[in-house]
Amino acid sequence: MLDVPSNPASARRKSVTEVFYHNLARHYFDRKGRVGRREFWYFILACSVIYAAVFPIEFVIGRRVLTPVIGLMVLLPIAGLGARRLQDIGKNGLFIAAYSIPTATLEVISLLEEYGVCESSGTLKMARETSAFIWLIAALTFAYLWSRPGVAGPNNYGPDPKSLT
Repeated sequence: MLDVPSNPASARRKSVTEVFYHNLARHYFDRKGRVGRREFWYFILACSVIYAAVFPIEFVIGRRVLTPVIGLMVLLPIAGLGARRLQDIGKNGLFIAAYSIPTATLEVISLLEEYGVCESSGTLKMARETSAFIWLIAALTFAYLWSRPGVAGPNNYGPDPKSLT
């Protein structure tokens, strides 16, 4: 949850970098409470900027090794924020597993293939393609859910994040 300022009138909006660092430092995989759309999408924006900065490096070195590692590093914070975002709209945050499991599977398969731990066999290829399909469906579904406005006022998961700012 967002830190509650002692004087709500003095509250200010956090920048994208402040939201990013705040969620990494204090809410790495915190599924308690609710989070508003702004904080959630600011975190996603910061992750997207990091990915955009890493793609050219991978292109130059000719290997896809950084993005899977970064993807695994930010998976838990995204899952925690995603769960709290679902709770803000009145849904059970545990549904985030439908997004997290295929995401983790894709990132691990990418690393295994890139480092040559296992050859790209038919089974591994099928696992990657199945995970990618499930991830795509989950990503589109969750993007829709995460974009919905939260329940006004308190719900079963905590107070309205808008009332805390």
